[in-house]
Amino acid sequence: MPYQILPLSEHNLSKIMEIEREVFEYPWSASQMKDSILSAHTEGWGLFDQNQKLVAFMVISVLFDEAEIINFAVRKSQQHQGFGQKLLAYLLNHLSYKGIEKLFLEVRITNTPAVSIYQKYGFQQISVRKNYYRVGDSYEDALVLQAELQRKES
Repeated sequence: MPYQILPLSEHNLSKIMEIEREVFEYPWSASQMKDSILSAHTEGWGLFDQNQKLVAFMVISVLFDEAEIINFAVRKSQQHQGFGQKLLAYLLNHLSYKGIEKLFLEVRITNTPAVSIYQKYGFQQISVRKNYYRVGDSYEDALVLQAELQRKES
């Protein structure tokens, strides 16, 4: 299926928020998302299908030679079809060309499909954040993962 990966802007905010609210029990607010997309130290990337519909998005924070995925979601109706992996692979390549050496993220300890994908792309667990994610009336631990990237010359 044809797709495009493009930088996100404030123009995409309503579609990003559709996915955010659909996927997460405790979604970011629209103002948090807007601030993240427009911040000088962040980048937003979207995967769009052949009809220019936003299927997945990722927001990353970049500081010097390190980056962190701070938000990553795929529309529920299009999960388990490889779109998240395509966006992640693109990001890893993009960051390598930018000279980023380490990429971090947190993921729910129980999100085994995501953990498997991250491991497939070279992420390794470096820590656990206790009670990091709110789940109903309780909390769940997060795995902190890190990938070492190889700098690429353009």
